[in-house]
Amino acid sequence: MVDDRSKFEQSMNSALDHELSEEELHALQEQVEESPAAADNWKRLRQVDALLRSLPLAVPADSLAGKVMAAIAAQQIAELARRRHGLGLALGLVAAALLTVPLLSALVLLLVSTITNPGTIAAILQGAAAVTSYVVDLVADLGRQLRSLASDTPALLALLTAVIPMSMLWGWLVWYLLGGSRLAGDKDVL
Repeated sequence: MVDDRSKFEQSMNSALDHELSEEELHALQEQVEESPAAADNWKRLRQVDALLRSLPLAVPADSLAGKVMAAIAAQQIAELARRRHGLGLALGLVAAALLTVPLLSALVLLLVSTITNPGTIAAILQGAAAVTSYVVDLVADLGRQLRSLASDTPALLALLTAVIPMSMLWGWLVWYLLGGSRLAGDKDVL
């Protein structure tokens, strides 16, 4: 169904571009006559094509090419582009290639041998499971400790809700009294 629709749309576009043979054009006309939805789609497509063909072509200004070439000529060439590259660059690239290719090959071989070895994969998965279990247990233990602390000393929560805002207020007051609210330029005026 989707493939037929795609072929139909492609043949409509080809018909608008006058690229269909007589047989293909006749087959398209039969499809359009059989389906009212296809006929409506074909009609709208022809209207859009006619509107697009009636638009004037955009023509660049005559001076555009001269302006572009002047802008290119006015650009400064970077120092690196002006510098002459000698034998050192070529030898450096050769050395980098000679070192990189064997190292990458060795890494690929190591990776392939690791992936194809079931024992290694099992060890990696067991290690990941152990780390995950440890983190989950650590978070659960922290939750239990906090719960027991809150149940053993209920005044602690009330104390924290009072002390934290008071310390924030105290810090702001010290900052304000030491001139923290003034702009840097105002300090030099006095």
